[in-house]
Amino acid sequence: MQLKNNTKIYKDFWELSSKERTKRKIIKSEIRKDYLDDRLVVFAPNRKWKIKTSGSREPASQNKEENCRLCPENIDKESFSLKVPEDGSAWEIKVVGNKFSTFSQTNKNARGIQEIVIETPRHGEGLEEMPLDKIQKIIEVYIERTKKLSKEKRVNYIEIFKNHGEHAGASIQHEHSQIFATEIIPLRILERLKKEKEYPGCIYCDIIKKEKKGPRKIFEDKNFLVLCPYASERSYEVMVLPKRHLDNISKLNAEEKKSLAKIFKSVLRGVKNLGLSYNFYFHEVVRVSDQHVYLKIQPRSNVWAGLELGAGLIINSVPPEESADYYKKYFKR
Repeated sequence: MQLKNNTKIYKDFWELSSKERTKRKIIKSEIRKDYLDDRLVVFAPNRKWKIKTSGSREPASQNKEENCRLCPENIDKESFSLKVPEDGSAWEIKVVGNKFSTFSQTNKNARGIQEIVIETPRHGEGLEEMPLDKIQKIIEVYIERTKKLSKEKRVNYIEIFKNHGEHAGASIQHEHSQIFATEIIPLRILERLKKEKEYPGCIYCDIIKKEKKGPRKIFEDKNFLVLCPYASERSYEVMVLPKRHLDNISKLNAEEKKSLAKIFKSVLRGVKNLGLSYNFYFHEVVRVSDQHVYLKIQPRSNVWAGLELGAGLIINSVPPEESADYYKKYFKR
């Protein structure tokens, strides 16, 4: 049996004309391929769900859990290895070992280190509500831990991520993020590295060049380009790319950290107004210098169903051009 060639059916960003690349509106369903991955997304604007921009957080996160494991009165009783602060003073950000770790340094079958970054001692305070200098300090903690963990001999991959809200997989409501540092490099990441090496130049630097004048751009300053990716997996997905070719976040300078804090706050205020759970992540393969670090923020507006799980064909009802228009107002305040 001869398989039909798909290349004339889906739209590949790198094969589009300038006119097609800057098209601002999708009227009918359209299949797009990811910038890099062999992943297809069907944009179906006729399936659009209604957004309630209530301006409120998910209801459950407002209520303090009894015996919340990350509140000061409980976390200070734990025998975790504390990383911040070291002088014993009252803390604003604290990094602790994950008590319910999937990976461990002693398990040769799943070797790694897991940490929790407790972003605030105040239960119910959201990241988007924090002052910019506090968000910048959280970024600096990510950088500090990345530098430390990347020196571990058996750490080959580091991911910093956040699960916020029930639909994003958060099991604890207190504001926190996590760091996984593992011996194994995930197969998906290895495949991406292979494709990046096959590309002539840096694909992310070229994304910046091609998208900075397009309809998917949300915001740009001298340090970063903020956009909704051409083939976004999730409605209102955001990608943040540093303009400098940096392989990990520990290379960010003071001005870039300040700029990134503003971007975090602006995007997450927009996500909050949608009333959605969200995930974000940075990642890096340790000791591979020719990478271009980026941040992905993925609101969770829907649950993947049979087509996504069975065929890997993702349905997204909100085109990235529309998502980008939504976020722009949060960068004007």
